[in-house]
Amino acid sequence: MRIEVTADRDRAYLRHVIWHSARRARRVQVLLGAFLLAYAIPGITVGGIVATANGGIMLFGAILVATPLRWPSAIVRNVSEHQFGPHRYVLTDDRYEVSTPTHQHSVAWEEFDPAQETSRAYILWLHGRTGRFDLPKAALSAEQRAEFEAFLAGRRPRPKAERRTDTGPRSVRPAAPRA
Repeated sequence: MRIEVTADRDRAYLRHVIWHSARRARRVQVLLGAFLLAYAIPGITVGGIVATANGGIMLFGAILVATPLRWPSAIVRNVSEHQFGPHRYVLTDDRYEVSTPTHQHSVAWEEFDPAQETSRAYILWLHGRTGRFDLPKAALSAEQRAEFEAFLAGRRPRPKAERRTDTGPRSVRPAAPRA
């Protein structure tokens, strides 16, 4: 397999990727907030200091439930500009490579867990979810998408005992200056 594509990433695309990437963390936070709300509501009727403490717990629970809805927008506002603009993706049988005008990443496929597919992207998680890369679906033609999905279906992740214990990709280096 050798697929080479270039795609522009905009704020809406990045919000989409972040929304789907943080699904597990959002779920835990919302469940914790809901538990706190359920715990605090009966204590409100008692009155006095118990009601005041439970009111604080309710407020904290409500914040925990509400804030995950704003995560993607808040994160995208603080993302550096190199995350936007043209990204060049090269997919081979051995590696996933992505380069921007300022960065270049090259990661062996064996370093990834199985991919997560969303409506707009393939999200590629490094083992242990220590980091993620993405591939916009819009950049791929129908033939390229079919080839990539067949490749992903045929991939088997390494057994946990054989996985690296350090974090991050093996090869991350700055891109060569462009003329």
